[in-house]
Amino acid sequence: MKRVFFTYREMKRRLEDFYSENQAKIDAIPVLKEIFDALFASFIKFELSWEILTQDYSGSTLSKKNVKVQLAKHLSKCNMLVYNYCIKNEITDELPNFKGSDVYLNRLSDEKLISRSEYSIQYLVKMGESISETGLVAQDLEDLKSLFTNYEAMAPRPKVLIGKQKIAQQDLSDAHADGLHIIQERLDKVMESMFEEAEPDFYHTYVEASEIEKPNSSKLAVKGSILDKSTKLPVPQAHVIIESIDLDHEVKGKKGGFRIKKLEPGTYTLKVEAITYKSISLDLIHRLGETNVLEIEMEAVNYE
Repeated sequence: MKRVFFTYREMKRRLEDFYSENQAKIDAIPVLKEIFDALFASFIKFELSWEILTQDYSGSTLSKKNVKVQLAKHLSKCNMLVYNYCIKNEITDELPNFKGSDVYLNRLSDEKLISRSEYSIQYLVKMGESISETGLVAQDLEDLKSLFTNYEAMAPRPKVLIGKQKIAQQDLSDAHADGLHIIQERLDKVMESMFEEAEPDFYHTYVEASEIEKPNSSKLAVKGSILDKSTKLPVPQAHVIIESIDLDHEVKGKKGGFRIKKLEPGTYTLKVEAITYKSISLDLIHRLGETNVLEIEMEAVNYE
């Protein structure tokens, strides 16, 4: 599976969490609710396709053999009674469909055994209450259906499986494209116009949730949080500063979190400043491909 789908799925999870935490606020704005409803519809299609493509059909070899033996025995029993019913009622054109001992049926390929089972089940279903005339009861049909379902899950027909996966692959691509279009062409624009200036913290939280890591991109250079040493709450309007590269990053994360994407390998003097807090200065050594994680606690200035 393409990496782009994995990064999209991770973004999907974050955006679902963002919506869950802010549902009342979002649902109160009709245009936002309509956009999120459309987005989540594409998310559902994406997830259903993902499940089909990642489902393990191999099963246990021993379990598969056991279920096949049970299916063959029960199918043989049902077919024998239907065969006798057809002879009795002179339905000769159906006789070839109900021949075969359990040994013969057990030797059939997955494709053929599933096909034979499907035909018998459909025939018995069509009989309705007349099934009793064969000597079978409703429970016999239910047992046959159950064994068939279990066996089909363990041994899906190759053509059917390939067809399902081909459709799922296209559905996954379509849902991925639809979701990106909704986010980039609609949701991003509405969120920016409504909240970037009016509620910057809320907007920044959305941006972090909806951001998708580009395939083959380097990891974050620096990430972490800046909290008040005493209260453990986010420090308001904190700035991460690296003067040598003219970097002044304002921390807007709802929980005091920050992320710096790009940084050339090297040693830097990193400063953290905030109004009414003591400044912090530390040496940062950044190596290629690494992500520096900084959990910083700032001490409030006591003016007494």
